[in-house]
Amino acid sequence: METVYDELNIKTQLQAVPSRRGVLLLNAGIVDGDIVRSKSNLSKFDDIIVVEPSLGTVNIVLICRKSETCNRTNLDDKNISIMSSMGDLELLKEFNIQARVILNEDLNHILRMLKKGRVDNVLYPALEIDIHNLRKEFEVVVLRQMTVNTVVHKKHAGLVPELSHAIKAHLPSLTDQLNSNRTDNLH
Repeated sequence: METVYDELNIKTQLQAVPSRRGVLLLNAGIVDGDIVRSKSNLSKFDDIIVVEPSLGTVNIVLICRKSETCNRTNLDDKNISIMSSMGDLELLKEFNIQARVILNEDLNHILRMLKKGRVDNVLYPALEIDIHNLRKEFEVVVLRQMTVNTVVHKKHAGLVPELSHAIKAHLPSLTDQLNSNRTDNLH
């Protein structure tokens, strides 16, 4: 995305923040944009504009240790603990999750806890390649698929047509970057 913004002569400073915090900062106008966000979660935020085209598809998955039962009924079982970010919980609100939820906004930490056996079940946003890699060690159930887009604060609405055009021009490489960055986090 830095290339896209550079071509538009827009200086950027990228900073990783937990997804929920990123959306709140963006809606408040404290930050100008977010590189990858699911538009499914943005309807209640009036000051965020979704930039088309979509950068790709992300799955919200339930990941369980191989020794555990792993299916959608895990979400209904009050005796099961599931680690998740607030954003992933919001994306799955139609599931009416009854399991005990342990909130953790650090997605890398969630995976480390699972790999170390500290938790048995997690909710996680995964690309198709992530799912393939995760299935080598864990049971994985896809709960929901959604597209992801770049988003900007409404004060930058005038930039949206140019930004959209630039994203279209670079879409294959942006999608490749999205895929390679995510799989790097799984190792």
